[in-house]
Amino acid sequence: SIGLEELRSRLSIIPQEPVVFTGSVRYNLDPFGEYADAELWSALEKVQLKSVVEGLPGRLEAPLAEAGANLSIGERQLICASRALLRRTKILVLDEATAAVDLETDALIQEIIRREFADCTVLTIAHRLNTIIDCHRVLVMDGGTIREFGAPYELLKARGAFFEMCKKTGPAMFSHLYQTAKRAFRRNSMAKKGTNIGKESSSFPVDVDFDDNADVEDGNVLIEEEEEEEGEEEIDGCDNNNTNTGNSVDT
Repeated sequence: SIGLEELRSRLSIIPQEPVVFTGSVRYNLDPFGEYADAELWSALEKVQLKSVVEGLPGRLEAPLAEAGANLSIGERQLICASRALLRRTKILVLDEATAAVDLETDALIQEIIRREFADCTVLTIAHRLNTIIDCHRVLVMDGGTIREFGAPYELLKARGAFFEMCKKTGPAMFSHLYQTAKRAFRRNSMAKKGTNIGKESSSFPVDVDFDDNADVEDGNVLIEEEEEEEGEEEIDGCDNNNTNTGNSVDT
């Protein structure tokens, strides 16, 4: 067993509603005074907040209003991300972390997670499919029960609940999600020691009937597998681990 205090010390959580304390920037980043100024500035730079804080009167000592009222929603969430960066825990939980931010900030946060937490286990709770489409595994829940669990690319090929969720995004987004999932599957497979990545069979074109077919001829979209270089072998499968090479393990 593990004590509650030790367990909490090994976890970092970025929630949907960013937690910002009444106090200085320094206090919000490092409430227990554990890190040097250089580490605080490095964390701020990685989340693209360094210039923002440098422009505040007092810089690291600049006061933040209650609940971060003097910051935008995106900036508050980036404060939480920089706090998680400083702690460097092995488990990061994203609880709808980007649900309330604009798409640009969403993309920035996802880039930070992929780059800075590549050696961590990341558990992502999300509704935006593009947020989790390149993860190692996706757990699809429905009514409190598990519907599916596996690599996004494999779930798309299985044409189950996850496939239907992606299909509802429309032809253009479905194509983007499918290709992103495929690339992530191959990248994660290559990271698996001893896995040979080679020519994938082009026998799985995705033929999807969409409800809204205004931009799709005959109501179908055909996503052909791109041709791979000659001399490569087929993917046998992806035995993913829980570390975050492209992103995460998802819930």
